[in-house]
Amino acid sequence: MLSVLVFILSITGAWCALNLLQDGDFEAGNLTRAWSCSSCDMTLTPDSHTGGQSVKVLNRKFKYSGPAQVVPVQPGHRYSFTAYIKLLNQLPGHLYHGVNIMIDIVHTNGKHHYDNMGKSPHIQLGTGWHLIGGDYLIPNDTKTFKVYIEIDQPQVNYLLDSATFEEVLPLHNFRSAADDRIEKLRKANVTIKLAGAHIDPTGLTVDLEQTYSEFIIASAIDAKMIVDPSYKKYQDFFYQNFEWGLPSNALKWIGTEHVEGHPHYSVPFAAVDALLKHGKKVKGHNIFWDVKKFVPTWQYNKSATDLKSLMAKRIQEVVGGLKGKLQHWDVNNENLHGDFYEQKLKDPNITMWMFRETHKADPAAKLFLNDYNIVNSHYDTFAFLDQATTFKKSGVPVGGIGIQSHMTPPVDIAAVKFRLDQVAKAGLPIVITELDVDTADEQEKARIYEDLYRLYYSHPAVEGVVQWHFWSGRTWKPEAVLAEGPNITANAAGRIVRQLVWGDWRTNQTLPISHDRDLHVRAFKGEYKLRVKHHGKVIREEDFTLGQAGVDLTVSLSGSGTSPQVSQVIIG
Repeated sequence: MLSVLVFILSITGAWCALNLLQDGDFEAGNLTRAWSCSSCDMTLTPDSHTGGQSVKVLNRKFKYSGPAQVVPVQPGHRYSFTAYIKLLNQLPGHLYHGVNIMIDIVHTNGKHHYDNMGKSPHIQLGTGWHLIGGDYLIPNDTKTFKVYIEIDQPQVNYLLDSATFEEVLPLHNFRSAADDRIEKLRKANVTIKLAGAHIDPTGLTVDLEQTYSEFIIASAIDAKMIVDPSYKKYQDFFYQNFEWGLPSNALKWIGTEHVEGHPHYSVPFAAVDALLKHGKKVKGHNIFWDVKKFVPTWQYNKSATDLKSLMAKRIQEVVGGLKGKLQHWDVNNENLHGDFYEQKLKDPNITMWMFRETHKADPAAKLFLNDYNIVNSHYDTFAFLDQATTFKKSGVPVGGIGIQSHMTPPVDIAAVKFRLDQVAKAGLPIVITELDVDTADEQEKARIYEDLYRLYYSHPAVEGVVQWHFWSGRTWKPEAVLAEGPNITANAAGRIVRQLVWGDWRTNQTLPISHDRDLHVRAFKGEYKLRVKHHGKVIREEDFTLGQAGVDLTVSLSGSGTSPQVSQVIIG
């Protein structure tokens, strides 16, 4: 019956997601009718996230002790759970506590399967309400499905409110719907008018050549290869296929100062200069990396005072040293999955400090959070959204959200879009920072790349895609690349990506000019070179940028007879 209702509402355009939880807002007044709490107590309290009350969870005996509810689900369907939590206490020695959304699946054979639906590793006391959640694909042999809250430390008490459990709907006509969004989102209007009515415009044309895309088309690069003349084929492929570069390892602290006191910036700085010389833009990756195994080992035994001083020096050297050259910086990589600097400095908000200090060192650079398991997995989507929202509310100069996108088939494009939509609720620009599709099946890889590029390019919050390396000779995933072999030859995936970003999603047109009418063109946003030609000869060139507001071009003619001259091109 539910599936029939979903179908009817979706085709009529009246769909509104149904919350399948009973008393998810805890307003009904009778907790035990909908919720259970194994080895814990629940009471209602007026301290709420929404509505008039929330549930207070006390006297927990085990880590799994928390509010639980059996939810009606359909096998083979995907669902999402969200709620808001506020800690009431924090144990000594802990900077924060991790909250897990757990599930208990009873299969048709009667066996239980426990799994994690979503993780929020860094919930702090005194920071108010935090969003928690996750999504999950229901196994085909599911008999019952229960969702519950888990915190490893039973002594932690908390409030819970605004809980939802909703189906993640499949996508219908994905490609055509994405193409419709692309037409509306990525294009703007160009109007071309002719001034000087006494001039004969016969043979007069305007060429529109798109020289740069507003949408970021980028790849990670090897800093040594991009400056080494023996890798000319590598350089040529990059320069011909991408407009942004990201030195993948050379700017990391472990790469620039593997031995304490002996920093080496010459290679990455030379790579940045080479990219700029070729007219490319640069994304910096990364200033800090919170995962301990990627931290220089000489930092392990530093005192908190000494380490923080070294961190400030690091910002001045690498960010200050490249000031004005980089468009973006990934500030503290993967800090949902590591907390070396938080634990070492005993400061749960050290990443906020990193952002503020980096902004001081280069105010023009856009600063990014960057993490994984955000769209390719159900675990960390909502924790990332909550982190970005918290940073934004706290006045931290976060300029964007970096979403890694390391994919392994099968890829559920509806799930990827759902997770992307959730992160977009932070209201910050998104860049897909590390895209690859790891499979030996060339046709499957090409199809998945095409779907992902189309999804990301059609999403209003996404500003660009960074391919995580393009060549099989320089990557940790040689089956995930766009080009292979010593000649760096594009494979099926590379050819389809090239066709999309340099063909289908690029405007290069020749338009005849006429007295009879203005010309109206829908063109992809970006930077352009306009050339006015008379019988194929260029008689005027102008550069312009096409943004959301569109552009009006007036070609002003002078001269007489059949030999017009373009006195000016007015760009309004």
